[in-house]
Amino acid sequence: MAAQFELAATLIGSGGKGITPGSAAQLIAQGAFEASQKLQQGDWPQLSRLVFVEFYLDRASDAWRSLQVQAIGHARRAVSTGP
Repeated sequence: MAAQFELAATLIGSGGKGITPGSAAQLIAQGAFEASQKLQQGDWPQLSRLVFVEFYLDRASDAWRSLQVQAIGHARRAVSTGP
């Protein structure tokens, strides 16, 4: 079994010009997913968990909702394209 690691990210700097906390969270999650796929191709440690750290509830809620939408969309694409 490959070694594993966890990754934590903050949403600091989001909420400004065109980057909402939700879209920032989605982009970070997409980057972590793509990096994880690349890591699986070699003998590299595997990402086991991605944690978002946000102090303000409204920003955390926006990120949470956006990540749920992203997860549903990813699941639907996986089902429609098959294995």
